[in-house]
Amino acid sequence: MPNHHNFFSDGVLAHNCHQCHWKDVLDNGDTGYSKIINHFKALNPKLVVLGVTGSPYRGIESIKGDFWKQKIEPSIGREFLVENGFIHHTEFGHAAGGYDLSEFDNIEKSGTKDFSASDIEKMHDKMTLSATQSIMQEVVSVMQNRLCALVTCAGKKHCEEAASCVPLDEYAIVTDSTGKKERRKILNGAKKGELNERGTFRYKYIFQIGCLTTGVSVSPWDTSILLRRIGSLTLLTQLLGRGMRLLKPEHEEAGMSKTGHLVLDFSGTMAAMHEMFDDPLLEDAVNDQRKYEKELISCPKCGEMNSEHARRCVGFDGGEEDGRCGHWFKSRLCENQVTNGIKTIKGCGAENDIAAKECRKCGVYLIDPNAKLMNKAYSAEDWKPVERMEIDVIGKDQGGIGVKYFLDSYGFDGKQEVAYVTYWAINSGGKQAYLNNFVRKLIPDYKWATRFAKMKPVNAVSNKAMLGVVSHITHRINEKGKSVVNGVRLISGTES
Repeated sequence: MPNHHNFFSDGVLAHNCHQCHWKDVLDNGDTGYSKIINHFKALNPKLVVLGVTGSPYRGIESIKGDFWKQKIEPSIGREFLVENGFIHHTEFGHAAGGYDLSEFDNIEKSGTKDFSASDIEKMHDKMTLSATQSIMQEVVSVMQNRLCALVTCAGKKHCEEAASCVPLDEYAIVTDSTGKKERRKILNGAKKGELNERGTFRYKYIFQIGCLTTGVSVSPWDTSILLRRIGSLTLLTQLLGRGMRLLKPEHEEAGMSKTGHLVLDFSGTMAAMHEMFDDPLLEDAVNDQRKYEKELISCPKCGEMNSEHARRCVGFDGGEEDGRCGHWFKSRLCENQVTNGIKTIKGCGAENDIAAKECRKCGVYLIDPNAKLMNKAYSAEDWKPVERMEIDVIGKDQGGIGVKYFLDSYGFDGKQEVAYVTYWAINSGGKQAYLNNFVRKLIPDYKWATRFAKMKPVNAVSNKAMLGVVSHITHRINEKGKSVVNGVRLISGTES
């Protein structure tokens, strides 16, 4: 037998390399990737590490950098795999109903982390049983002509509520509390396309919370249904990948036919992510919605009809290297970067997606347009009317306060603008910021403001009547994507 040291002496191939904690590898840490790579690197200092992944990013950042230095071109992406028959094409259907989860737009920007358990629980609180029943009626109607569905829910109770709307002998629920034996039974039955006594699929619907996103291959899944917001593009990509698998020969012999992968998003995930990420999958999702929209806009360059929310024309006229039309409805320019009055990097002037961090033409890191505004003086036009304000206790230890200002302004997507500010550790380290930036702005009287600031968060919320009624605010978004409220006007006429 060949010596395994010699066999691996030149290179290591890492699967799902976006999960590699490369800093731990460089620090000779104890993760699995680190131990394996450093073992073979000790045998050969010139070791080449090749990584493959279907989601080459962390949040919106490319994984290319200090560790994964080069990108192999041409890359084998989803489009290539579809065109060459390795996976199924994904189509995004029209979800007529849906939940209003617009307040959960704080999608993770800097990592692969999904929404927290407490956030998901809050999502479920927004979901009425009648809305769930209405959504599932639509799902059942669509599924009459499809194979099987993977349904992502907001917690175990939500799984049970949604599952109560489908036949008892056609579903299973899989959560992190499902035993290994039971999970194996369910997934094996789903993989085989097992039938029930009525001759329909025994596992036509599998309801899950977030534990069937990687390492699971169930070919009969041809429909992905999102009943809650997903907070990570990496997680979303992996999740939808479950439905793209081709049928096995035994499935086709049993009479199954899979023509494509359908996604029904009742949570607003695709639209919310499209506002933040530059990704072909999300672009497809928005473009597929065009057929259901009454108002379309014509591209002034090639004449192709686009969604009113389109950022780049979807037409193909050969104007760009990828064959696509070069017209942008909304974009960011690759401009010269200036630091402390000294020109440091010259931009190429190319237009990029508004969510792009690097120029698609020259690779220059793009300046966040909001960063230019943060230190700019406010003008009279910057004051925005506030329809209402809400404050709530936040955090597992109830140690913070979240403040939402619902503004009388709406984005191009029709969503109401909401400025959300959080104040943590208000009875310790964050007390001064909470006192100066919130309490004193809403309670002009020094004595009462001081008294209010000393209250525990739960008591402060109970006594929110002490706060003045806000009529206008000025706010901007900082480099971390967080709202910064600078000015507050009260109905009484005071301003701070």
